[in-house]
Amino acid sequence: TNCPHCKAVEPVDELMRTNLGLSTQEVFWHSTGCEHCHHTGFAARRAIYELLVMDQTLAQQIDKGVSADVYRASALASHMRSLPTNGIELARTGLVSLTEVYRACM
Repeated sequence: TNCPHCKAVEPVDELMRTNLGLSTQEVFWHSTGCEHCHHTGFAARRAIYELLVMDQTLAQQIDKGVSADVYRASALASHMRSLPTNGIELARTGLVSLTEVYRACM
């Protein structure tokens, strides 16, 4: 997580915004490093994760042996929270930097 003592507006590259599907108006935060965080910019760790709730349709697709790409598309259509989606949600709250999300997910 971002250190709250040295948090500042994060300059986000246009290519990163494009790859993550983000608007140019969104503001993100990162930490620059200070004595509180030993000049690392980090205060703690925060997990980002995917969450898939199994339903009947997804279970049937496993039984049919569909490809991973088809299964992932079905899971996303069934409201699965993907790793990038979860990370971007955390970055929008200011808890983590968008650069760290991009590094971890892409």
